[in-house]
Amino acid sequence: MSRWLKYTLIAIAFILGIFIYGNNDPASSGWFPRCAFLNLTGLQCPGCGSQRCLHALLNLDIITAFRMNPLVVMAIPFLLGAVLTEHTRLGVEYPKLYRFFHSAWTIRIIFVLIVVYWIGRNL
Repeated sequence: MSRWLKYTLIAIAFILGIFIYGNNDPASSGWFPRCAFLNLTGLQCPGCGSQRCLHALLNLDIITAFRMNPLVVMAIPFLLGAVLTEHTRLGVEYPKLYRFFHSAWTIRIIFVLIVVYWIGRNL
């Protein structure tokens, strides 16, 4: 598969996802998946509320989005930076920035933050 086709398909899927999440509320729509961890244990996982959070963000309701899942809201700038440094020349032109987003320490810190958030939201 050519690189152009790959990125075109990714862009189409991304736009389709934005359209679906922006126009359909996961809280009231029956065709969005429910959290299996929540259904099995009664506890919230770190991703619980992320679909409703994305819906709120796409409708520019940042307060509701933060209420649904603050971890997702705070992770978006980091995720954008990681993707941009990986798939553009930013990683070549700014090697320290690339190392920041892709170092083992960064991954460990993110893992610890997710676990702390997971425990904290269930207390």
